[in-house]
Parts: sequence; C-alpha cells; structure tokens
Amino acid sequence: MKLRWRELVIAFLLAVGIWYIVTGSEKVVSQIEVRADYRGLPQGLVVRGGTVSKVSVSVRASVGMLHSISSRDFAFFVDLSPVKKGENILPININQLVLPGGVEVIDVSPSRIYLEVDTAESKSVPLVAEIRGELANDYTAEAKVIPPEVKISGASSQVAGINRLVMPVAVDNTLLPGTTESKRLIPLPEGVDCTPSEATISLHIGIRRKLASVSRPVIVAAGMHPAHAPAG
Repeated sequence: MKLRWRELVIAFLLAVGIWYIVTGSEKVVSQIEVRADYRGLPQGLVVRGGTVSKVSVSVRASVGMLHSISSRDFAFFVDLSPVKKGENILPININQLVLPGGVEVIDVSPSRIYLEVDTAESKSVPLVAEIRGELANDYTAEAKVIPPEVKISGASSQVAGINRLVMPVAVDNTLLPGTTESKRLIPLPEGVDCTPSEATISLHIGIRRKLASVSRPVIVAAGMHPAHAPAG
C-alpha cells in the first residue's frame, strides 16, 4: 500500500526535527572573542601600554548554543586596583569569564596581561606656531596661535620631556597678502592629552618692504638761494 503524500511530508519533517535535535545537542569546541574592559585604576596612575582589547576564549558547547552566543557581546572585566608603578602581570583566570550556562571554558589566550603603569602628571606648556615652506620673494609670513598656552597630562615619563607644543603652519608661493584664521587639532604624542584639544592659527601674509635711496642732480642758478632752487 502506497503512503499518501501527507504522510510522506510528516515523515520528512519528523526526520529533519530529529536530525536537528541530535546535531544541535552535540557538543563541539570553538573559539569566541570576549571584550576586555579595565576598571579600578588607582588615582594618580596611568597605563602606558600592554592593554589588549579582546581575549580569545576556547569553549565547548552545543552547536545550537554556539550559534546563539556567536553574535552576543561578552565582556571580561580586568581589575586594575592592585597595579603599581612599573610592569604589572595580571593573570586571566578562566573562572573569571562569565558565559551562559551550558558553555564550558577550556582555555583563554592570552593567559596573562603585561601592563606598563606610570604615575600621572599634568602641566602647562607654551603652544607656538612654526611656519614651514617658502613664499614668493616679495612676501612675508607671520603666524600666531590662540591660546598661547595649554595644559597637557599623561604619564610622567612622557610629560616631563615636553617643554612646548608646536603647531606647524604650511605656506607656499601661491598665497596672497592678507590674514586667514583656521582651527586645528593640536598634534600630541601618543598617550598624552591636552586641554583644550584645538587651537586657532592666525596667518598673516604681508608684502616685504625694501629701503631704497634716490639721488637727483640739482642745478642752482646764479644769484638764487639754494632753498629756492627749482627741483631738477
């Protein structure tokens, strides 16, 4: 007796459902990335380097579970409260990684983070404009920056060596006389912050003045006082 088409469809759907349940519950090993967030840095300290933005975590879970967590954003919180000035080694314990139930953490890479920590420092330094380039022969350039002084902050080993900040001002032979102003970001070394972060550059292009002398012959007629002599 031949099966009817409805029975065939039901049988097919049952087979697909059983296959999905079996394969979905099968546990496999996969890699996921977990975002690293840093908290609790003691006041007066700054991290100079060594931070990582993500850690790679090896997990074992069902295929269905892996599909559900692959698009989610998990975070691993790194406690910075015990760090001190200098090199600090912070181990990453797999027990610190909080993932959904049914997900087994096998390994994490890197297993430790090496942080370079320094004391924080801030100070005020001059902000100066520096003209770079060449103008046409008859023109001159003068630039000034507003504000003339800014406050910088960062690791003491970096801030201590900064005595001024330079704003480069490019000029060329296409510029015409006049004054222009523009606002720009202040260039800073990596890891150094500045308040304010922008400055206004005022650039004045002028005409070069030259000192010249002119001599003309003067003829004085007989009997005429030199003061009343006509101009040559």
